[in-house]
Amino acid sequence: MKANLWTIFIAVLLVAVIGGYANLTARRLTEEYGRETDAIIALVENGEMTAGYEKAAAMKIKWAKDSRTLQLIAHHEDLKRVDAHIQMLEAGFGSQDRGIALDALNGLEADFEAIYQREAITLENII
Repeated sequence: MKANLWTIFIAVLLVAVIGGYANLTARRLTEEYGRETDAIIALVENGEMTAGYEKAAAMKIKWAKDSRTLQLIAHHEDLKRVDAHIQMLEAGFGSQDRGIALDALNGLEADFEAIYQREAITLENII
């Protein structure tokens, strides 16, 4: 009987540690990308398309690496939406269309928030 209780305790502890790690990772990455997206929005709104493009290109490279980490903990549909908005952002910069770029950036902000909200340890997500 004691062995069963210890097994249950260790399993619950392991699930809590993994859940906490997933939550912290999702929070750190989504906040980081949210700040980067805000910086790019400010550049685009100020007409600095070249600087915005350079920052977006760096973000895309970093996202390619970080999205592999998030694949373990986030919904794949959320990650696909981020990829689609990054492609839309590239199209906006390629055509020098601020409207498309801003729409893509606003979409990215929403995507990063959605990833965090789905992965956050809340009563709603646990139930």
